[in-house]
Amino acid sequence: MTIWKSRLIQFTWFVAQDTNVVADKVFTTLFRQDADTIQRNKLLRPETPFLSAARGQFGDLTFSVQVKPARIDLLIEDSTTNPPASDSSPRIPTKETISSVLKKIESNPNPVIPSVNRLAIVANLVEIADNYQAAVSRFCALSGVPLHFGDSLDLVFQVNRRKSVKKNIRMNRIMRYGIE
Repeated sequence: MTIWKSRLIQFTWFVAQDTNVVADKVFTTLFRQDADTIQRNKLLRPETPFLSAARGQFGDLTFSVQVKPARIDLLIEDSTTNPPASDSSPRIPTKETISSVLKKIESNPNPVIPSVNRLAIVANLVEIADNYQAAVSRFCALSGVPLHFGDSLDLVFQVNRRKSVKKNIRMNRIMRYGIE
């Protein structure tokens, strides 16, 4: 069985538009520790597309909470390659990291985020190929989509599956294959 590692894991909570949540409170509630950096913005701008953000590092992983209109994102990145190079090997243990965050959410007596409509989890799993043609072959094998032409570029295949994880809580599991 292949043990997949990720370059990035993202949790996204889709919330009611009027939810009054700030990133540093979500961070502290989730991790029971204050964030290393906090930012709050009065207005959304292209350079700051979030209302608030909080960031902290635990071991080799960086956890960032961003509050945006109608959604809250938790991004988990490898902090050993900063910024992460697109050709660097993935280092985040996917299953263990997702399970750990879900346990933090479940074990917290206070709701981390009120008025959640839906939770999505995205893990960017990476497998390094020797060359582009080897990557296309692996893409076809994983996705089950045969390609009958050799000049393909920007291959992306995505599947969104919903799963009940707890009473009244459904989670979107997004599986996306692509070639960089």
